[in-house]
Amino acid sequence: MAESLVARFRERIRREPTVDYTWQEPPIRPRPPLTPEALAAAEGRLGFPLPPLLQALYTQVGDGGYGPGRGLEVLAEGEWSLVAHVEAIRRPEWPRRFIPLISWGGLYRSWVDCSAPPYPVWFDDPDYGVEGAPESDYFYPQAESLEGWLSEWLDGADLWLAGKRHKSAEPGTAPDTAR
Repeated sequence: MAESLVARFRERIRREPTVDYTWQEPPIRPRPPLTPEALAAAEGRLGFPLPPLLQALYTQVGDGGYGPGRGLEVLAEGEWSLVAHVEAIRRPEWPRRFIPLISWGGLYRSWVDCSAPPYPVWFDDPDYGVEGAPESDYFYPQAESLEGWLSEWLDGADLWLAGKRHKSAEPGTAPDTAR
């Protein structure tokens, strides 16, 4: 399935818009793909490999700038990159293989648990706003699988509406920090 998703993304970025957020100026555009060496360096900084689908997207489609919301985050270049974000928040209580993949604006993000297939997607809701609540309570399951989630977007689903504020999730369901 990953190969067909990569092909669908390649086709999708040939036409506009390449992201959901079309009102942003300057427009968000796909960046050139990463070299295998650049991907390996980014994974080295993270301390773990990305899921195979993300490896393929970053090296065969582009280094961010396409996909749901504001598009996949740039992997490692610059202070706003996915790797820089992970390095900035890394601490013992944080899930080790948890990465911010998509920004929805503000502090809203969709994260991927890279610890094991099917690589579930989580929504970070900073408006949860219960004073004293642990940070893990701000996360809700968004999709069981990264491939399924991205496939839904390619099929036309509005993943912002599908993922926003799943209050039915039990508080504290964020991924285990031991992974």
